[in-house]
Amino acid sequence: MDGRYYFSQQGSETTQENKSLNIIPSFTLRKENLTITAGLHINSFQNKSQINAVLDLSYLFPYLEVKAWFGEGWSLQGSLDGGYVPNSQKNFIQRNPYLNQRIDLNPTHQALNAEVSLAKFSKIFSIRAFAKVILEENKPFFVNSISEPAAFEISYLFDNLFTTLELGTSGSYEWEKLRLKGAVHYWIYQWNTGRLDVAHHLPKIKINLTSEFQPMKNLFVQLELNYLGGLQTIDGNTSQTIIDLNPISEVNLKANYSLNTNFDFFVDVNNLLSQNYQRYLFYRLRTLNGRVGVRFKL
Repeated sequence: MDGRYYFSQQGSETTQENKSLNIIPSFTLRKENLTITAGLHINSFQNKSQINAVLDLSYLFPYLEVKAWFGEGWSLQGSLDGGYVPNSQKNFIQRNPYLNQRIDLNPTHQALNAEVSLAKFSKIFSIRAFAKVILEENKPFFVNSISEPAAFEISYLFDNLFTTLELGTSGSYEWEKLRLKGAVHYWIYQWNTGRLDVAHHLPKIKINLTSEFQPMKNLFVQLELNYLGGLQTIDGNTSQTIIDLNPISEVNLKANYSLNTNFDFFVDVNNLLSQNYQRYLFYRLRTLNGRVGVRFKL
């Protein structure tokens, strides 16, 4: 018998205590090129909030993971899961640093989290394509604060299911001192009309292309191209009109030179095209910027 167990606890100014317990007892069947893991996801969540008093939730959901390997490096994988996902203040602020510090950390209920993928791996290249479906209740969104224009609020979609279909592919290729990596993600969102008019600040497409080059033993150079599109939101301060944010195209360059095992010199140049874009409404990120420094390791 296999299994997993994990426990988390966090809080904020408005949330006194936030606990989550997950236990996944499971059995694994292995036959040559096939592995099947089946079990039960036991999820318990408790939220003691100044706003919501005490919220106790328990959830049972079947857990399934299937992996199959074929000839010439091909593999097929599928998984099925669900449960309550704690929303931590740290995670929210990492995603949006302009967030109001006083936020309520309500959990998100994933009624379904299913994924299927096909991949091929070899010595010099790899490729993977996948499709994922997530059904969520109490989905959080970053929305512009009406009471505090300099910050964002968290708005939860609690009155119906929010469905996300994600399609994606990724791959890599290595040749001598050069490595190329790329990934494309495409999202389709669906929900019934209710409190939510638009999927605030959620992208519809994301593209990442990276080339890594090592021209000499101690020198490492990386060129990265990022694209993010399909961002929408509503300016609640002036109207209820849906606003389409401009796509984000960003080029970054990084270089690292190792003097020895203890000292590294690095140069990071971000947004080489000096694009003046907004990841979140009214908050423009830095145009051309960079860092130069030294790293020391004991």
